[in-house]
Amino acid sequence: MNSERYDWKFHIAGIPIVVKPTFWLLCVMFSPFLSNNTAAGQPWLFGFIGWALALLTTFLIHELGHALAIRWLYKGSPRIVLGIGMAEPTVFVFGGVTYETYNHSTFRTILGTPLKNATVTLAGPFLALFVAGLGLVLAGATGSALRYGTALYLPYCFPFNWVQGITSVHPLSLMFGYFFYGFFYSATLWSFLNLLPIFPLDGGRVILALTSGNGVEKGLLYTLPISMAFSAIMAIMLLSSQSIFGAIFMAWITISNFRTWRALSRRS
Repeated sequence: MNSERYDWKFHIAGIPIVVKPTFWLLCVMFSPFLSNNTAAGQPWLFGFIGWALALLTTFLIHELGHALAIRWLYKGSPRIVLGIGMAEPTVFVFGGVTYETYNHSTFRTILGTPLKNATVTLAGPFLALFVAGLGLVLAGATGSALRYGTALYLPYCFPFNWVQGITSVHPLSLMFGYFFYGFFYSATLWSFLNLLPIFPLDGGRVILALTSGNGVEKGLLYTLPISMAFSAIMAIMLLSSQSIFGAIFMAWITISNFRTWRALSRRS
């Protein structure tokens, strides 16, 4: 991610945002169009556009939750990067990351009080769930039935009437159908996934924030064993349900956590 030539840069509420080209690769990786579940004859490109815009919306809302909390609690200058790879020499991103621009570190786990750091961390998934919840309430008030399901052993919900376009062959209906489906699916599922006590997901960062009173390394020595246990269990469960990519992701987190924990243990 060294080249910035193809980066999409803009601002929301004065917060600089960078969307790397690899973000669209992420949209492809999680796209339902990679499966055989789409109807024959559908103009899939329009459906994919709706899906990609939905994921972009979800990730932006999530990261804006972190960024606005940093600005409110710390009077900081947060920056948001979406994509896969290195956002900065010391900042890795898989999906999205928000960090303070002056120290090139994940601000919420390095500086400030444990309670403030935990608040900044929880602001992301909570804002996404809040916006999705408002949409579901509005959908219910307008007569749309709500549909519930599970994926990765976690719940999601969407308004049925708003997503019926996913069965259409009309390009715009398909695009809007997949936008609403993708947004509510990802905003609920991704938020619940992020709240699991797995580092570096937000749930793991909350544990780190609350256990870092004597330093980040001490906090990691408490956080990483919990994270390893949950990520290993998730990897096994996902593998048993043939969610190969999810299982690989959780296994990678487990291995990364173990390597970091072992290095810290030897230093302590």
